[in-house]
Amino acid sequence: METITNFDIVYDTNNTGFLKESLISFYFKGINPEEVLMITNDFARNSISVKVEKVISNSVELRIKSFELSNFKTPAFYLRGKQNGLVKEFFVPEIEIKSSPRILSITNKKPVEEIFGFFDPLPYVLILIVILTGVAGFFLFKFFRNKKDKTLKEFEIDPLSEFIENLEKIEKIQLNEKNYKEIFSEISEALRRFLERKLNFNALEMTSSEIILYLKYESREVSEDVIKNIDEILKITDRVKFAKYFPSSYEKDVCLKKAMEIAKSYKNQSPIGTEKEGA
Repeated sequence: METITNFDIVYDTNNTGFLKESLISFYFKGINPEEVLMITNDFARNSISVKVEKVISNSVELRIKSFELSNFKTPAFYLRGKQNGLVKEFFVPEIEIKSSPRILSITNKKPVEEIFGFFDPLPYVLILIVILTGVAGFFLFKFFRNKKDKTLKEFEIDPLSEFIENLEKIEKIQLNEKNYKEIFSEISEALRRFLERKLNFNALEMTSSEIILYLKYESREVSEDVIKNIDEILKITDRVKFAKYFPSSYEKDVCLKKAMEIAKSYKNQSPIGTEKEGA
């Protein structure tokens, strides 16, 4: 392979230099180029980008963009062409191109983060955490406040008034095969809640037999007649709840009637019976 040394280079000096694209033409004497086979460009060494613009007649034209502040070298390349009627391959060595040094004036002195668009997510993450913590705290505050308000509201309502109100609501519900368990469960719960709040013992968590034993032997505030009515109501409601027993409307009326008698005994007179006092 023959190295070509006899050629001329033509280029516009005004368009040659840092960050400028320039057309550089190679004119060969006695050689008619046909094709550029390979360009040996090493960007790390030359700091240029290059591509073949055209191959015509006796010349090769390269488009080169330089990233050097001053002089740069054209890359060496291989070409195929005719010389004296014979097709040959030739090697064209690199040639230094002179350009005027360019002094850069930096006027935009922003921080490098602003220039290159670096993004630091930490401040936004911290803001998001603060917001989420605040929202969670707000809902927790509302939850516990509502719970507290509900508890206070329960104690603000008179146990006897609440008991009578619950019984009146249950009385309005028509008994059928779908709701009978719910109705008798509500009767039992209304009675237990009344006893718990009125007599200050844990009636809602106790079995029916435990309630009766407590009223007979632990409490001195309930008459025998009231205990008897409580016992009868709890037996009927337990039979419905646990024994798959379908009650009649009459049994519902009996439970409500006896429950109202219990309420009236507290409303009109003291539930302390003379029989229990004498016992």
